[in-house]
Amino acid sequence: MKKQRRQLRIIPLLLTVCLFFSISAIALGSNNSNGNIQYDVITVEKNDTLWSLVEKHYPNYDGNKQKVIYRIKKINHLDNSMLFIGQELKMPLYIG
Repeated sequence: MKKQRRQLRIIPLLLTVCLFFSISAIALGSNNSNGNIQYDVITVEKNDTLWSLVEKHYPNYDGNKQKVIYRIKKINHLDNSMLFIGQELKMPLYIG
């Protein structure tokens, strides 16, 4: 009798643990910044800045360009906004 009660207590605990790990896996998967994003690789030319590249590659984007610049910096692992001639940058094909 006691063994059966103990088993009945373990089942909700196991379900809770499974649910926790399932939710964690879903949350971690949705935070993947490089998931299924498609990129265009561009080469930095003379006088290019991140701002000018955003204006050139996303001419119809009327949102916050600073957020796009932040995203480009994050994708390309840039610590600052300094660009070099010949440097290759990944530019997302879609800005949401």
